[in-house]
Amino acid sequence: MRISASTKAHRIKIRKANFDTFAQDLATPQQFSSASCAYGLENEPVARKEYKALQKCTVTEVGLVVCIPQPWLCCSPNGLLVKEGQDLPVGGQMSVKV
Repeated sequence: MRISASTKAHRIKIRKANFDTFAQDLATPQQFSSASCAYGLENEPVARKEYKALQKCTVTEVGLVVCIPQPWLCCSPNGLLVKEGQDLPVGGQMSVKV
């Protein structure tokens, strides 16, 4: 199991009791969907395109990014940012909220 940079890390930090139940909850996540989530997923490419145009940068889409020194940690950014004229990411990641 990997701990993602989304809500899991926060949930782990604030947990004070019922660790067995909590571990079970993390191991068997619930499915979630809503109209708002569907809208966000549908419009994420539009937001990414607008951001690229406004900021004059490249946004490289990536999937799961695993921390090499601590492989139980991971994140899934909506993109990695590279400014025009640079070869490497500027240290930023994109998280689209529409």
